[in-house]
Amino acid sequence: MLTPSTASADIGIGFFLEGQGAGARFGHGGWDEGFVAKATFLKESGQGVVVMISSNEGAPLIDEIVRAVAREYAWPGFFPEEKTAAASPETLQAYVGSYATGSLSCAVTREGDRLFLRAATQPALELRPTTENTFKTNEVDAEVVFDRQDGLVKSLTLKQGGRETKADRQ
Repeated sequence: MLTPSTASADIGIGFFLEGQGAGARFGHGGWDEGFVAKATFLKESGQGVVVMISSNEGAPLIDEIVRAVAREYAWPGFFPEEKTAAASPETLQAYVGSYATGSLSCAVTREGDRLFLRAATQPALELRPTTENTFKTNEVDAEVVFDRQDGLVKSLTLKQGGRETKADRQ
């Protein structure tokens, strides 16, 4: 049942197949009026999760829950290999400040060589550089991109869940 049965190699008999090696997993999702569900299991370790939500609009939440479980239990091969880059203290300091738009108000702070993003009353999220102006956070599946114009930081763009929200520096 877990052997690829199509030329695309991502479908077994009754299950969708993902990953390779220790990260190989199988699962299936479902939807019917009033609920959505998803099951994901690691072939090698036998670990897995089943998430069911009583809502027609729960698919994005299901993916967040599955990612949280995978992160908590350190499932191999579930997340792309994290790119890391070094950012100079001057670069980090340039991003410190307040940013706002109609739907987002946040502050970027610095503690030593670490950068943090705090949106409204939410806990601060550590931002890890992937390039000089792009940062990821492990706590939620999000990316922050800082926009410089003429050497000055003008805004940041929060990318999360397929949406982008731009906030101007205050």
